Amino acid sequence: MKIKVRFMTMMKIDRLALDTEANVVLANGKEINVDAKSVAKEILSIVKTWDPFMINPSVLDGLRYDVDIEKDGKVIEYRGANKFPDNFNALTDLMRNLGVID
Repeated sequence: MKIKVRFMTMMKIDRLALDTEANVVLANGKEINVDAKSVAKEILSIVKTWDPFMINPSVLDGLRYDVDIEKDGKVIEYRGANKFPDNFNALTDLMRNLGVID
């Protein structure tokens, strides 16, 4: 399984990428020493109830996010802009704990 998470603002893009088969996790392009399967399991748990697309059209300069999950030959995508699932803070906490965001 491969997962990519991106947080985008007008000023920067933060990225998390992982490959469970290779057991590789990259935080903004730098490999970090964590178990890819554990991180993937946590991300899957967080996004399992998300709507695939959430947007607040009245805000133009806030936070956008993308989560792409490639599993068993299928790609599941979640996109959002300035509108967030109820448990979005769980994803930001994970990204912060992994050193992806400040």
